[in-house]
Amino acid sequence: MLIEKEVIRPGTYWYQDQETGLPRKLDVTAEMCRYWHEQGSKMLSSGLAIPVPCEHDFQAHPMTPVEKLKNNAGWVKEYKLKNGRLYGILDVQDEEFAKKLPTT
Repeated sequence: MLIEKEVIRPGTYWYQDQETGLPRKLDVTAEMCRYWHEQGSKMLSSGLAIPVPCEHDFQAHPMTPVEKLKNNAGWVKEYKLKNGRLYGILDVQDEEFAKKLPTT
């Protein structure tokens, strides 16, 4: 089933730096969202399969076909911009996982 999910919007985000363990700030702008939309769309148009992970993996790396099947809920089919926010059109087959997407 195809689901539209907000990926990111302009704003300030805090995350833990994996090297130092310290908090880091990311200020996301509308321009950054446009750039990520362009790059994601280029990746898809070149035939790259973009997985939808069940959770963020801070040790992420290019994956083998077997690794792509683990911790994967589906695939990104398209990126859209709406009011400066980046959305993904996701193909998710697990109905229970799909129900959680609007709030996760």
